[in-house]
Amino acid sequence: MDLINKMKHIYPKYYKDFKCIANKCPDSCCKDWDVELDDNAEKYYNTVQGEFGDKIRSLTVDGEDNNRIFISREDGRCPFWNDDMLCDIYINLGEEHLCETCANFPRITQDYVTFTEHMLSFACPVASRLILDSDKPYDDFNQSEFDTDGVEYSVEYMEFLLKARTQTAKILTDKSKSFTARLKEAIIFNSEIQDRIDSDEYSLDDISVNLSDENTEKADCKFIFDLHQSLEIISGKWRSLIETASETCNNCKVSPEYDDDYEKLALYYVYVYYLKAIDTYNVMLPFQRLVCAYIIISRVENCLRGDGNYDKNRLSRIMQKYSKEVEHSYENSDILEFEFETKLDYWAENLVTLL
Repeated sequence: MDLINKMKHIYPKYYKDFKCIANKCPDSCCKDWDVELDDNAEKYYNTVQGEFGDKIRSLTVDGEDNNRIFISREDGRCPFWNDDMLCDIYINLGEEHLCETCANFPRITQDYVTFTEHMLSFACPVASRLILDSDKPYDDFNQSEFDTDGVEYSVEYMEFLLKARTQTAKILTDKSKSFTARLKEAIIFNSEIQDRIDSDEYSLDDISVNLSDENTEKADCKFIFDLHQSLEIISGKWRSLIETASETCNNCKVSPEYDDDYEKLALYYVYVYYLKAIDTYNVMLPFQRLVCAYIIISRVENCLRGDGNYDKNRLSRIMQKYSKEVEHSYENSDILEFEFETKLDYWAENLVTLL
């Protein structure tokens, strides 16, 4: 049996419930982003005859990353997203001839040779709400054994990462503690994991997490807002929101009503990013990204809530906008990761002081 047929596919519980709502979407993926074409799609588009084929070819240009993209309209819309907010390529050529970018979003696929993990991205409004509404969505991800045939990475190291990720998820879902207490514990735990990776010691034995019980004052988080304001920003409204939130970012009190929602945000970052350490040997990246996301999202939500009540719809939209603006931009991700690598502010012992 070949590797493709042996491969195990793992899905969160919410995955099967996703359905694109097309022109009913409040923040369509058909605007504000460049659409990158895969080779197979472009080859097919080059064979399309007539006026529509000519239109496709005339609107396909070289991107900044040596890729091929559809050139966006001045208003940021994909040139094939029509006035009815439907896709002309879908209408004229069929769903099977969408490029991979459009056919797959918001699906995330992580291929580890003999097993593949599938998730949905927070950048889609429908997916964002599905993630927040799902109960224990990642139970099937907590494996520690996998088929090792054909893998080129260290089996011992991958098994260590899987066990460490499962333990991290247990820490983050311990509802006897506040979300911020759980997140602090997960950060310190993974700082210890990082030390073991750096020492080629792939064991979870005797890892202790020591957190101070003192009610110390939170550190100034303004630098995280300064960083995010320096990123490429698509929406003027988003820029305005983070500018406003930055003014009171150190006086924000996050309601415990939101703990379950932030837990799901944390698990998302862990399951999307943790196993990337098989190549990067860096398990702190998910937590550096997560703390940034949590600080920005919670402060923006606090500003929008004012004296109002808990509102999952509002929080879901903020999480979705953050993902679209920050997480799904290659340029912004590169900037964030450079900061994480070069600034002491993002070391574990400093991250926990922000929470």
